[in-house]
Amino acid sequence: MSSTSNVERKLAAIVFTDIVGFTEITANDQSRALDLLNEQRKLLQPLVKSYNGQWVKEMGDGLLLTFDTVTDAVNCSIKIQEKTKNIDSLNLRIGIHQGEIILQENDVIGDDVNIASRIESFSAKGGIAISNKVNDAIVREKEYETRYIGKPKLKGVSQAVEVYCIVSHQLPKTDISQVSNIINKGKSKYNIFTITGGVFTIIGIAIWLNFSFLGLSFAGEEDDTYLRGKKSIAVMYFESFTPDRDIEFWCSGMTESVINALTKIGAFEVKSRNDVFKFKDQRFDFNQIRKDLNVNTFLQGSLQKSKDKLRISAQLIDAKTGNNLWAATYDRSTEDILSVQDDISQEIAKTLGIELELIQENILEVKPTENVKAYELLGKAIYLSDNGDNNAAIDVLDSVLLLDPNYKTAIYTKGLILEKQQNYFDAKKIFKNLLPEINEFSRVNWEWSFPELNKDELLTTPSNHLVLNTDLGIGVVSQKYKSKEYFYGIDIKNNKQIWMKSINDSYLSDSHIWEDLVINISKRFYPNQKGEAAIYANDITSGKEVFSLEFPREYPEQTIHPFLLSLENATDDFEKPFLVYLSIDQGSSLINIDPKNGKILWNIKLTNRASEGLPRLWSVIGKNSKKFILHSKGEDLFLIDLANGAIKWKEDTDRKIIVLDHQVAFYNKTNDTVLIKDLIKQKEIASYTADSPIRDIKLHTNKFIITTDKNLCVIDKNPGFFNLSLVDWDITIDNDAIISGSYLTEDNIF
Repeated sequence: MSSTSNVERKLAAIVFTDIVGFTEITANDQSRALDLLNEQRKLLQPLVKSYNGQWVKEMGDGLLLTFDTVTDAVNCSIKIQEKTKNIDSLNLRIGIHQGEIILQENDVIGDDVNIASRIESFSAKGGIAISNKVNDAIVREKEYETRYIGKPKLKGVSQAVEVYCIVSHQLPKTDISQVSNIINKGKSKYNIFTITGGVFTIIGIAIWLNFSFLGLSFAGEEDDTYLRGKKSIAVMYFESFTPDRDIEFWCSGMTESVINALTKIGAFEVKSRNDVFKFKDQRFDFNQIRKDLNVNTFLQGSLQKSKDKLRISAQLIDAKTGNNLWAATYDRSTEDILSVQDDISQEIAKTLGIELELIQENILEVKPTENVKAYELLGKAIYLSDNGDNNAAIDVLDSVLLLDPNYKTAIYTKGLILEKQQNYFDAKKIFKNLLPEINEFSRVNWEWSFPELNKDELLTTPSNHLVLNTDLGIGVVSQKYKSKEYFYGIDIKNNKQIWMKSINDSYLSDSHIWEDLVINISKRFYPNQKGEAAIYANDITSGKEVFSLEFPREYPEQTIHPFLLSLENATDDFEKPFLVYLSIDQGSSLINIDPKNGKILWNIKLTNRASEGLPRLWSVIGKNSKKFILHSKGEDLFLIDLANGAIKWKEDTDRKIIVLDHQVAFYNKTNDTVLIKDLIKQKEIASYTADSPIRDIKLHTNKFIITTDKNLCVIDKNPGFFNLSLVDWDITIDNDAIISGSYLTEDNIF
């Protein structure tokens, strides 16, 4: 039963303060952060009291203060900024509003309190933002000068509010460009695919845009607005710690959902799922993530499932230090799974200093689907496509769209898979139909049109080539005219063309960024295709040719397709080699090239046997830091000396492999045995026979994590074995212990 005897209503001036960058300070030095809070309290409490203010409460690094008059609130806030401006790291933003408050049990609540908290976000660092009510009270006083900012739609606030900033008393004014995206100016018009001149091919959507659900994000762009800060993040594939194949579908779906949820916030450069796919089921460290993906943070997560219960764990990691910035565990029913990705993304945003109240409310609130079964099946489709079964993935997506015909992520995913199958007509149709749906969420900052090469537009077509170097802020796109491909280097920060280069080759298949080079690959499949398969390398800053390398056919019918490959576990102590895999008819070669001049360092014939897909490559460091490449494709496994291309050993295997340093685990999901071998000595180290078929093997620190139908087992690199029957769904792995409910075992069998 509630009581109103201690409730008091009154008109007051409400002040909110916040320390700029406090989250980063806490992440870097928790002791300094605590000292800063103590210093703020010691300095400001007497000051607030001297202006007849009430120190209502502290909220982390923020303060809620109230005053009986607007003048006292404003004068105290000005004095606070004067006192703190010379104190290292104590940089405040302040917001002031006047309205009715409810005093209840030593707290202050009410709609006007919420308005004050929202207004604070519009303050410059070291400045003061005020509402129109506060401005009306002081505007006639000569000592105060204010500037109008705008009329934003504040989240959770129904009344109209105009925002000003105080610019007298040497206070900084709010930079309008910092908040222009949140001031009501009507809906933006999506125009990046205007047909006139052809901005980029529709098929290029898949590379150029992250659609979210479909919210847009411009990959790699950095500027100073709140929507486009310098924050970048990679969401690694969520791992399954449950011996159930279906949980892999949930993991794939959760990975995609979190990427989309982060993308729709619009404050990050979010790496796509394709970017992080090579790290799936692989061991990696934070240095490798930073180096390969050019991000400053990444998210790791895991899922466990039992019946209708899910446990989702996530941790945000600083890619520069390896330190945890944030971690959380969510216990949900499967019916409640749809809200988790938004919870995770918004917690990450807050951890990285993004103010969610500045984001368009409709973007944050809209959900891709309300149908849990459709969500689950989308994860299955993604899983199937990731594993090469695109036809089955399309069938599953058709089922998804029967459950929810408006599920935009599913529609977009279908377009991507059709494009992967080279069904460009249907893919283009899907993408084109999606464009009207995303106008409301468009964040297009600029567009660039191709130069007109010929009056006849039918002879000039934009190509499906777009690559970005986010470190240099340069993008490269192309269009085809007759038999030539024209490439354009664009300064993506300033919307400016910086170079143009043409390549006289009609059969370019794909483009890549390799450090500071743009790599274009040309293939030859048919006798009537003139010229030879080739690789073209150009400097990304100038377009200048660095080298070109042809792979001549031995006879007209021969098919040749080069592929640029990367190592799945490259680290800072393993210099990145420029490796080209050459698919020739039914055979293959691996070529090591000097990227400075295109000189072939070695070229080895691998096999004359046909097998689907591309090889997987791992770096292996042997005795005396000798470097090797482990090559796996189909049934062929090679260990190759990086220095000279000599094959140290070759092995035929029909088993899957997973690599940990210089050790490899062989396994097959149709049997119950795992074999661990030393790659350098090609010697068996250990084997483990489970009592049921093996489902999967993953890496965790220096251990192989094995899941079977009934068990979860850890094999240490040293090695050592730990085994515990999977009692229920609530299992986590922590170093050398497996914890399940109240169980804890550390019995080392060896």
